[in-house]
Amino acid sequence: MAQFPLKMRALPEGQSPPRLELQCFSILHTTINPETTNKLPPSAAANMINKLYRSHLSINNVKAFLWTLWTVLIDIEKQVEKGGEEWKKLQAIVDELKRIEEPVVWDGCEVPWRRLPGLNWVRYNPLDTLK
Repeated sequence: MAQFPLKMRALPEGQSPPRLELQCFSILHTTINPETTNKLPPSAAANMINKLYRSHLSINNVKAFLWTLWTVLIDIEKQVEKGGEEWKKLQAIVDELKRIEEPVVWDGCEVPWRRLPGLNWVRYNPLDTLK
């Protein structure tokens, strides 16, 4: 079992994480933390991430949003026991994202979440089911 609360990535002293990073971390942490009283089911977390993505479209670059999400997800994944309950919840969130049919824009094309590069993984396939 992971130690809670989970930690965000280390930043230089005096620097705060960007708001988007905090939002992604909060959604994931609230879903997988066994000590959270207001737990989100993975499907709700995936829908919140999708809504956050949609609100981010008019604010900034889509690739920056996705890169932030994948970075936070990987940072959390490194802190939980592989195969443990928290790890399985992270898998479930990714699986739920892949079920969302509402397209996202990637390189000028509309694609479903399951076709985004980060879901078929940015790093050495940390969550085995992301094939």
